[in-house]
Amino acid sequence: MNESLSKRQLESLLYASNVMNSSLDIDTIIESLLQVCVSQVEAIDGGVLFLFDEERQRLIAKKTTVLDKTIIDKVALKPGESMTGQCFIRKEIVLYQGRDSVTSLTNTLTPENKEYLHLSVPTMPYSTICAPLLVKGQCLGVITLDAFQPVEITDEDLKLVKAISQQAALTLENARLYQKQEQAMKDVKRVNHALQRASTIHRELTELVLNGKSLEEITYYIEDKLRIVCAVVNEEGEYSVTPSTLEFEPILKAYSQDLRQQIQVAETNYHLASFRLGSRLESVGWLICAKNEPFDAIDSNTLEHASSILAMELIKRRAIEDAQLQMRGEFAEQLFSGVLKEDLPLLAKRLHLPVEGEFVVTIARFDAPIERVIMYPKVIQQATKYLQGFTHFTSLDSRELKVLIHLTSEQDSQEIQLIWSKWLRELKTLTNRSVVVGIGKTHAHLRRAYYSSQEAYQSLRYLEKRDLRDTSIRFDDLGLHRLLLQAPKAEIEGYIEETLGPLIRYDREKNGELIATLGVYFHSNQQMKATSEILHIHANTLIYRLKRIEDITGRSLTKVEDLLALHTALEFFQDSIEARM
Repeated sequence: MNESLSKRQLESLLYASNVMNSSLDIDTIIESLLQVCVSQVEAIDGGVLFLFDEERQRLIAKKTTVLDKTIIDKVALKPGESMTGQCFIRKEIVLYQGRDSVTSLTNTLTPENKEYLHLSVPTMPYSTICAPLLVKGQCLGVITLDAFQPVEITDEDLKLVKAISQQAALTLENARLYQKQEQAMKDVKRVNHALQRASTIHRELTELVLNGKSLEEITYYIEDKLRIVCAVVNEEGEYSVTPSTLEFEPILKAYSQDLRQQIQVAETNYHLASFRLGSRLESVGWLICAKNEPFDAIDSNTLEHASSILAMELIKRRAIEDAQLQMRGEFAEQLFSGVLKEDLPLLAKRLHLPVEGEFVVTIARFDAPIERVIMYPKVIQQATKYLQGFTHFTSLDSRELKVLIHLTSEQDSQEIQLIWSKWLRELKTLTNRSVVVGIGKTHAHLRRAYYSSQEAYQSLRYLEKRDLRDTSIRFDDLGLHRLLLQAPKAEIEGYIEETLGPLIRYDREKNGELIATLGVYFHSNQQMKATSEILHIHANTLIYRLKRIEDITGRSLTKVEDLLALHTALEFFQDSIEARM
C-alpha cells in the first residue's frame, strides 16, 4: 500500500488533528475521533472505539456512533475475539471486505457478545475497517469502522484511517499522561494537606496534654478531627472512655484486637481499626476506632501517635488513682482506729471531706478477697453511683469496703440502709462474693466517726455470728443483741443458766415444749388467744404450760422484772443455739 497521502487526505488529517488536540479530556478525544473518522471517510457509516482494560484484560467499547449504546456498552472482547480482537493482536490495520467475510469473523464472538451484537446492529455491515491505536508498539485499543452500504473501501480510505488512528493514539496517550500527572499532582496536594493536618493534630494533642485536659476530652478531640467514632477500653474490653454515640455499642462487640476489619451495623458499613495502648508486655488497653471509609496510612499514623498520648494519660490516671487510694487508705486507717496522726481538718480538706455535721460509717465485708487491679476501681465507681446524693468517703482493701457518709439534716441512717439493700445484689454480681453490711450509729463531728465504725463492726459480728449473708443491719436495730455482742461469753452463759437453766433441763428430760411455748408467748405480745392459735393447742393447755414455766423458773409472768429477765435470757439462749448451728 502506498503510504503517501493526497492533498485531500492531508487536509482531512490536519482537520482531525486539530479536532482531537483541542482537548486533553479522554472522553472528548474519543468522541471527536469517531466523528472525524465517519465524516472524513466517505464510505464509512459509523463505528465503535474500543480501549484495552489492563485490569480486566478485555477490549471495552467506549464510544459508538450508530449502534445501540445501551447494549454495546456491555460488550467486552477478549484479544483475538472477532475482527476487533484480531486487529488488537495483529497490531495492524485490517479491511474485512464483503458481508460474508464480516459474518464469518463475528461467529468467533462468545455467545454473550454475539447476542449483544445482534441486538445492537440492525443488519450486518458490508465492510469493516479495524485500525489499532499504537504507541511505541503497545496497542491502546482499536477503532472499528463499518460500512452498511455495498460500496468499495479504497486504499486511500485505509491510508487516511491509518493516519488518523496513529494521530489518535498519540493524542490519547498524551491525554492519559496528562491525566496521570494531574492525578499525581492532586495526590501530592492531598497527601501534603493530610500531612499538614496530621502535624497540626499531633501538635494540638500535645497541647491538650500540657493543658491538663482529661482522657475524655482528648478522645473526643480525636473523634472530631478525624471524623471517626472511637472508645478507649481496658484489657477486659470495658470502657475507660465511652463512645460519643450509642451506635458504637454493636461495633465494639464486633471488633477484634490488633485487626482491621469491615462490618455492617444497621445496614451501614463500618471500617474498624484497633490500636494498642502501651506495649505488648505492659498493655493498658485499646483505642477502638470506626468510620465509613477505610483508614489510610496518614490516619493510622495519627492514631498511633494519639494512642501513645492516650496510653500515657491512662498510666497517669492509674497512678493518680493509686496515690489517692493509698492516701484514702492511710486516712481511713487513722480515722477508724481513732488515732489521727495529722491535723484532722488538713487531712479532710485533701480528701474534700467536711468536718462538722452528722456522720455514719458503713462497712461491707466480703466472704473472700477481691482482686485489686481489676475490681477496686469498679467497686469505688459503684459506691460513687449509689451514694451520689451524699458527701462520702470510701476506703477499700481486699476484704472490706468502708464508707464514711456525711448526712444532711433531711437524711438519716435508715436511708443509707435502703441504699445498701438496692446495692447489695449488684455488688455481689460485680465481685462474685457474698457480702454483709454493718451500719453504725450517727455521730456528730468527723472525729467521732471512729465510734460509728466500731458500731458497724459490732453489727457485722452479729450478722456473721448468725451466719447471715448478703444483708445489712443497723446498730440501732440490734436491741438487746448489743449486750450479747459486748458482754463476755461466760457472763452470757451464766445469765442463761441462772434464769432458764431449770426450764431447759426440764424440756430435755421430759421432751417438753415449754421453751418453745415461752418464745411464742413473748412473740405474740403475751396474748393468750394468739399464742394458742400459733401453737395449735387449747387455751387450758396453754394456761397449764405457763403455770409450769412459773413453777420451774421461780419467775412470775405477771411481774415486769421477771418478764424482762425471762425475755432477755430467752433471746440470748436462742442466739447461742443459732450460733452453734
